[in-house]
Amino acid sequence: MVRGSPPLALILTSAILGGCVDVYQPMTGLHRPIAIDIGYTNFADLDLRVRCRASAAMDASQAGELCRRVARLFENQGARVEVLRDGAPPIDDAEEAAAEGETPKAPRAALSIEIAGREIRRDTTTIIPWAWEHTSDYTIAQDISIRDESGFLLAADTFVFRFVSRIGFFSDAEEQFSADFYGQLSQLALNAKVRRRVLAEGQARPGSG
Repeated sequence: MVRGSPPLALILTSAILGGCVDVYQPMTGLHRPIAIDIGYTNFADLDLRVRCRASAAMDASQAGELCRRVARLFENQGARVEVLRDGAPPIDDAEEAAAEGETPKAPRAALSIEIAGREIRRDTTTIIPWAWEHTSDYTIAQDISIRDESGFLLAADTFVFRFVSRIGFFSDAEEQFSADFYGQLSQLALNAKVRRRVLAEGQARPGSG
């Protein structure tokens, strides 16, 4: 998840009123059709690095959990994945940090993926008669950037989505969000992989320099 857990007051009120569920609404970037099938080894033997930035939209534990899920996503597609802790030097500054005396790092990954969440909107409502305030409507953006070994930006996109808390019993909001987000992220990474290969072939072509 990329959002906080509901407060205790909301949980108790949900039990009384019949349950409070989330309704997911995909927005920017999440509607596009994708060609990739995440069940295939789309990134076989490719080295990836992943970092998820903590923010108001994602605290450190949520960012860590998101990165672990993203790592599994790409491992299941055949990649070798390293998760970088948040707070480490930026991906494109890793070599400079090593030169300043930090622990030497492994060779740079073919693709480095960075995810940073932003809270765009947060509305609250009050439940009567207890006058407990809780979050009922929030919109989040996930900024994605993918770079090659040299730090060159291969792909970037922003995925925006909205969750609305409503009274109800059943919700597949998390499953819907996961299908959209992980599918779009995989497609973006595949596009970056192809672009990296095309650029490398162009540099290796005789007379290309």
